[in-house]
Amino acid sequence: MTGIFFDIDDTLYSRRSLLLQAAGDTLAETDGGAKLPDESRFMDVFYKFSDENFPRIMSGEITPWQSNVERYVRTLIHLGLNADDADGEVFADRYEWLQNHLTLSHPLQELLQELSTCPAVRLGVITNGTRDRQGKKFRMLGLDRYIAPEMLIVSGEIGVSKPDPGIFRAARERIGLGPEDLWMVGDSYRADIRGAKDCGWHTLWINCNGEKPDGADSDLTVCSEEELCRAVRNLAGIAGSAQ
Repeated sequence: MTGIFFDIDDTLYSRRSLLLQAAGDTLAETDGGAKLPDESRFMDVFYKFSDENFPRIMSGEITPWQSNVERYVRTLIHLGLNADDADGEVFADRYEWLQNHLTLSHPLQELLQELSTCPAVRLGVITNGTRDRQGKKFRMLGLDRYIAPEMLIVSGEIGVSKPDPGIFRAARERIGLGPEDLWMVGDSYRADIRGAKDCGWHTLWINCNGEKPDGADSDLTVCSEEELCRAVRNLAGIAGSAQ
């Protein structure tokens, strides 16, 4: 028996693409058609402020929407652009709309359908965030068609976040398999891959941005959705569908 846990954000849909779309559209609207000078730099800085704000979200000090207002403004100012709270609110509303219209790609639908009907495979999700927000994504992406709701492991419910061993321990106990039979599939080297590795799990790293962290170590590394589907089918021992 093989247990496969997926991350959600930037694993089963591209949060990065939604953020860049919301940021680009907002900047064009609020700054006379201006464009982001460097998308990669924007994302690096935005995610840095995301990491700083995450504990405040989890403690209830701020909402995810408020965090998005703040992160957008701080990121643009850091990049030498003009922004105020009103601009941040435009961004947060636009990003929220995009988040409310998530879809799972057809290749991933096919993959999860095949995995869900394979008797030798059990599926789950491990994700950082609030139960309400991540549960909404779980349902919106249609993951409840393939993964039992009780196998949705959310940091806001468990009380610890990836890469803390506690969330992987909770997932292992929930699925009833040993670490040698478990795989973590995710995009964050620190949270998903390093966290699972430290608990003795196998890992599949989705490294679409060519990151090279010091000492990077993953059982499998892929750079595209096509490679991801192929790799997961191989590790699960199932044949791919005709393309």
